Amino acid sequence: MSDAARPTGVALRGRARTLDAIARELGLRERHVREAVALMDEECTVPFIARYRKEATGGMDERALRRVADRLGELDKLEQRRDAILAALEKSGDLNPALARAVAAADTPTRLEDLYLPHRPKRATRASAALDLGLGPLADDLLDPSTPYSRGFIRRFVKAPGVADDDAAMRGARDIVAEKAGECVEAREAARRASRDAARDYLSFERDIQRIQPHQYLALCRAETAGVVRVSVEWDDTPAVDAARRALVRKGLRGEKAAEVEAAVKDGVKRLLRPAAERETRARLRDDAIRRAVRDFGANVAALILAPPMRPAAPVVGLDPAHRTGCKIAAVSATGAVLAAAVVHPRREDANAAGGGEAGRRFREFCERHGARAVAVGDGVGTREAERMVAAALAGSKKSGSTSGIGWRVVSECGASVYSASELAIAELPDLDVSLRGAVSIARRLQDPMAELVKIEPRHLGVGLYQHDVRAKELAAELDQAVESAVAAAGVNLNTASAALLARVPGMSKSLAEKTVAHRESRGPFASRRGLLDVKGVGEKTFQQAAGFLRVDSAKDALEMTAVHPEGYEAAMEVRLEDLRRLRPAIDSLLGRGASDPEFKTIASAAGIGELTLKETLRAMAKPGVDDRDVFDAASRLRTSALSLTDLKVGDVLEGAVRNVVPFGAFVDVGVGVSGLVHKSNMRGGNDKGRAPEPHEVLSAGQAVRVRVMSVDAQRNRIGLALLHRERRAEVAPPIGVTRRVRRHVRPRLAERHVVPPVAHPAAAEEV
Repeated sequence: MSDAARPTGVALRGRARTLDAIARELGLRERHVREAVALMDEECTVPFIARYRKEATGGMDERALRRVADRLGELDKLEQRRDAILAALEKSGDLNPALARAVAAADTPTRLEDLYLPHRPKRATRASAALDLGLGPLADDLLDPSTPYSRGFIRRFVKAPGVADDDAAMRGARDIVAEKAGECVEAREAARRASRDAARDYLSFERDIQRIQPHQYLALCRAETAGVVRVSVEWDDTPAVDAARRALVRKGLRGEKAAEVEAAVKDGVKRLLRPAAERETRARLRDDAIRRAVRDFGANVAALILAPPMRPAAPVVGLDPAHRTGCKIAAVSATGAVLAAAVVHPRREDANAAGGGEAGRRFREFCERHGARAVAVGDGVGTREAERMVAAALAGSKKSGSTSGIGWRVVSECGASVYSASELAIAELPDLDVSLRGAVSIARRLQDPMAELVKIEPRHLGVGLYQHDVRAKELAAELDQAVESAVAAAGVNLNTASAALLARVPGMSKSLAEKTVAHRESRGPFASRRGLLDVKGVGEKTFQQAAGFLRVDSAKDALEMTAVHPEGYEAAMEVRLEDLRRLRPAIDSLLGRGASDPEFKTIASAAGIGELTLKETLRAMAKPGVDDRDVFDAASRLRTSALSLTDLKVGDVLEGAVRNVVPFGAFVDVGVGVSGLVHKSNMRGGNDKGRAPEPHEVLSAGQAVRVRVMSVDAQRNRIGLALLHRERRAEVAPPIGVTRRVRRHVRPRLAERHVVPPVAHPAAAEEV
């Protein structure tokens, strides 16, 4: 069949078909999808599009944009596969108008492959062997109701070499019909529906396929690989048999022919279609489970990176626990510089000794010598014993008043060993033994999680579920996106960020980040974002993508400390201060609850920007600062006493930190050496009587929480917890023009006078 004979649009439907499909599936306007894809084709990053091209995309957030990008890739692959199949069918001579129309109309890869399956080259089968023996006409005759069932007709094929008798001929014909039934598009769709939707479809542990959770299926797969269980899918194949019969058997087929065809169809469904349907169902379940595991891992990594830094910055001692080789300790300054490192060897009897024994005394002196204001304890082997030593040592120091107010926190040490042996660690800490570098990393993680964690490959952070069962490439792509989005959400100080952190800024690369740091070290701090263009290799496109996510703490222009993009400075200047004063209540409402005000349209028009861009500009101007992360709350995040599992009682209320968020709940460290589980059914608010919430919508890794102990199983080291929702007080911003005290880290240039305008507007800065 030539190209001219193909129906219009069969070979390539083009990008228009793809974009229209995406818009319909995701419930978006086709114009917005088209604009978003055009920006992606121009190599704009998703964080940049989400924040600075809101009018073009209709205000899509990062999640929606990534869904568009993912679906675009899937549909582009579908179109490529469609073209490849059409070319293969034409080459084999199997393409006819009806098949071409069906291929053109296929809207899923599964449907496309079902159509191609009967024509795809395949290895030798019983049906292909029968065809080679010349039994194809006999199979066709079986399906033809217009001809009678004739033994004489069957005997014609017995003469062929390899066909011994009538029964052998009929077996071959049935094999051909059976393969037709197994490859029948309608039968395959019916089998797919039956294995997916039937109420009594169970896996081997008797769980409805529709209700099985992703983590449960991955657990079953792991157990099957280990030889512990055997997993199978059970489903009623009657709908598939009926569908194959309707598709293959023409009306009027009766008698012996009908019986032979019925036997062949059942054989095809049982022998060929059932195993294929099971493989497909299991593959779909695994793909869904892997996507969920990857998504959870990405959300947890992003939450860890966005955890609040210590403000104001202060010296911290990091402790990397171990039994045989001793606990490594390292003191870092407020800026993260290494002050000293050592090793202490707690003994078992020191746990009950006053002040933590000899090890506790040395540790206490180490903290006092370097002015530590907090201790970070790694969560590796020996953490519980290390915590007891720290608690005893700090308790002894408080009696003398030398280090009063010091607390500690257990932080994840995942990836610390990987970092310790990396080239980056060698370059940063060349004079420090590899065994001590982990303690430095642990201390810095408490000071500024984002600055330290970006140095480690995300896959080594260990905050997912079954992440080792997923495809490495898919996991790496998701985690890279998560880190990029987290860094973009927080913002980065151009004058203090490391090369590792700058490399994660949207639009930047590792080489450009290294060149930026070298430029800063040789020529001094950047005076403005525009200074980035002086770095060799940074062009207008890179600057456009990266500038909005950078902050310059020493700049004269107040907008340099906000998320307002340099291309929007002129529009921000057009937003008059008196308008901001007059509309402050509406601004608060807009930023807090999404309400709108008629005058916003007027102001946006006067500034030459859209209302969505105006909203983002106002949000950025209302939050000037080095980054947009929350402030570290030492009172709720640092511990001052150590508990054990036996100390817990049902009903106790504890402060804790979320270690990991998984599909069925969250694991919370409450300071007893064992993380407790807050099941998602125990995450509801006091007035919420509906279904259990999605855990990621309630909690995030690293979050400080209050929990109530629901159960304690000391023998199995299990703790059941319930989340206590904190009462949040509404923050009421002062009127425009009223000054407020700020932390020194927020606005160094203005902090000397202890006042800063609530909105980072140039005119407001002049008033100060």
